[in-house]
This record gives sequence, C-alpha cells and structure tokens, in this order.
Amino acid sequence: MREAFHAQLDALAEHSGSMCMVTGALLEQATRSACQTDQAAAHWVVAGAVELDRQRGHAEELVVRLLALQAPVATDLRRVVSALWIVGDVHRMGMLAIHVAQATLRRYPEPVLPVTIRPVFTRMGQIGEQLAGQAAAALRSRDVALAQAVSARNPEMDRLHRNYWPLRSTRPGRTGWPRRSTPVSSAGSTTGSPTTPPPSRTESSTRSPATPGMPTPHDPGRSERTRAPTAGTAPQRE
Repeated sequence: MREAFHAQLDALAEHSGSMCMVTGALLEQATRSACQTDQAAAHWVVAGAVELDRQRGHAEELVVRLLALQAPVATDLRRVVSALWIVGDVHRMGMLAIHVAQATLRRYPEPVLPVTIRPVFTRMGQIGEQLAGQAAAALRSRDVALAQAVSARNPEMDRLHRNYWPLRSTRPGRTGWPRRSTPVSSAGSTTGSPTTPPPSRTESSTRSPATPGMPTPHDPGRSERTRAPTAGTAPQRE
C-alpha cells in the first residue's frame, strides 16, 4: 500500500517537473517573440495555454486524489501540499509568458520593446528559462542543494528588474517606441500643431461675477433659498 502511495508521489513530482519544462519553453519563445518581433513564436506561445491549463488540472487532480484516498501525514503531507503550491507558481510563470506573446501580437508588425530594453529583457528571459529547467531537475531528483541554487539566483533577477524600469522612461520614438501622431512634449503641449494656452489665474479671477439671484450649480445655499415657506411665516427677502 505504501509503495503505491510513494509511486504516486513520484508521479506527481515527475508531472511537476514536466510542467516546469513546458513553462521554460514558453518563456524562451515569448522572449524571442518580444525581442525579435517574431509573430510565429508568439502564436506558438499563445497556443500553449491549452496544454498548460491541462497540465495544471491534471496535477491538481493528483493532489486531491492523494489527499482523499491516502490521507498523508507529516513529511508526505508536506510533499503533497508543496506540490500544489509549486504547480500554481509554475502555471503563473507560463501565463506571464503568454501575456508577453499576446502583447507582441497586439503590436505586430511594430516592435513591442525599444532597442534599449531588449538586452535586459533577453537576459531576464534566459534566466527564467534556466530557472525553470533547474526547478524541474530539483523536483525530479528531490535535490535540496539544486533547489537552493534556484533560490540563490533571485538577486540577479531582481537586479535586472531594477535596471529595466529606468530604461522605460525613454522618450517615445527614440529607440523603438511607436511615435504618436501628435507627440506630447515635456511641457504638456503637443508639438507640430498650434494650441490655445489655458487661461491664466489672472484672467479667470477678473471674469464678471455671476448674476445676482442666479446661484451656481455648486451653490450650497440654493436649496435653502428656494425652499417653500412654512405655514404661518412670511417668505424672507434675499
């Protein structure tokens, strides 16, 4: 009985590793689609959503079956619950790759990334693909040292992510961002077409006052002045 249970645990670990490999392939092709404006790669990634959802559903079914039929405790229970969390995280990685591919298709044939960002984005995609492969090997072999090596690469990914954000402030049209039909300058006005400047504070303050007896839409006293007089009292004059 216990041999069958541990065989099912090994099958769950193998399935989680296979899901990591699928996610790694999605990350690779998504990075290619975004950095090289590859439409075929983007379509391939988007089509992988069906397989990714199928694998997640199968993994969750295995976990529920183990919990319901085997009632694991202690270490075995931790392995089963951890597998459920791992499957959710791997699925999230794959969905992020699919979102990148969808962004590429929305902007095609225009590039989705400027040239200044592509080296950083390419490196992030490579690290993500490598981490997915290492996670698959750690799950299949239950190698704790390999799992710790995966976590040790977090600072490298965080550093690349911090370097990515300053590059996003590049002005449109300089390095790959599609230029607007009427680009906005730093002063807030459009270039290439005359605009009417907004009225200054002095002009707005010298306008003629409102007509007496005509309250403005936001006049708080309007409801009080227009209220009908009560019986026995004469209406007050404004």
